Amino acid sequence: MYDQDNEDAEEVEIDDTAWMEFLEDALNHLLVYEDPERFLAWMRDEAPEMHPDAFPEVEPAMRRAMSTALGRTLWNNTPLPSAGLRTRPLPKPQRNDPCPCGSGRKYKACCAQIDAHAPALDLRQEDILPLVLMQLDDEEIDRLVEQRRIPPEALAHLAREILEEEDRPERAAELLEPLFEGNLRRLDHRHEMALDTLLDVYDELDEPEAGEALLQRVIEEGSKALRCSAWQRLAVIRIEEGESEEAWEAFHQAAKVDPDSLSLGVLEITLLLREQRMEQARERAGVWLARYRRDGIEDEYLVELMEQTIQDPEAAYRLLFEERDEEVDDEEDYPRRH
Repeated sequence: MYDQDNEDAEEVEIDDTAWMEFLEDALNHLLVYEDPERFLAWMRDEAPEMHPDAFPEVEPAMRRAMSTALGRTLWNNTPLPSAGLRTRPLPKPQRNDPCPCGSGRKYKACCAQIDAHAPALDLRQEDILPLVLMQLDDEEIDRLVEQRRIPPEALAHLAREILEEEDRPERAAELLEPLFEGNLRRLDHRHEMALDTLLDVYDELDEPEAGEALLQRVIEEGSKALRCSAWQRLAVIRIEEGESEEAWEAFHQAAKVDPDSLSLGVLEITLLLREQRMEQARERAGVWLARYRRDGIEDEYLVELMEQTIQDPEAAYRLLFEERDEEVDDEEDYPRRH
């Protein structure tokens, strides 16, 4: 939650679950009225009592200052639906202004010194936006989509939540399908998550033909980033169908389109493990891990998968496939659109 921006700031550890529960509640209060004064009053007077585990154990003056600073940071970085998902940041308090904490004292005589030495809060608009969207109803989302206010990554994140948490694949498809209408060359890497999510939606709806048709369109008409993603997804589909030769052909096509794609390593290891080629998987994982380290790649999932495969390919196989295979075996009929 916090970054140390100066040497006087102390590292603050907050439980992730408690932090997310607080953040969702805070955004709910913020969005109900979109009134900064009401929101900051809630942050000062109620939030620390309602969510004690989300705030560090410090003396009351520091706690009040930190909750106020956190409230201001949240407000300043929250895209507001009434403003077309733009922010309305508050001005920084001046030394002789009344302190935002509500003490009645001047800022310079109250929280100014505390703010100067408090940990900086790592909250960005792009991280808050998906949480904001999940607070809105379908009508409000549709209005913002029509106004083209929602970036494709945030829309994909919302669709993923609707698919997995709300079990509404039809609604997820309704949000994502318009992105892939018309000229696909205009789409870039920001649409990769949307493509992947929409393909998962078609799987959930038991509409494989729709997924195959979309993949074919992207391969033929899409941008470089999307074509690479489409070939990789096709490789996974083919290996799951037992079509090994076609899977490897799709892998090589993806590598041809974008040889620098980091996800190619995951795909290659996935294909090798699926074919039970454990020693080759171990060898190739070593090559990919060396490349990641050489290039300064710190993606936790990529590094851990390669390390796991080097250490124990069988365990890596179980991690990738056994849970998925059990889900497929137990699966009932998929919902279908009518």
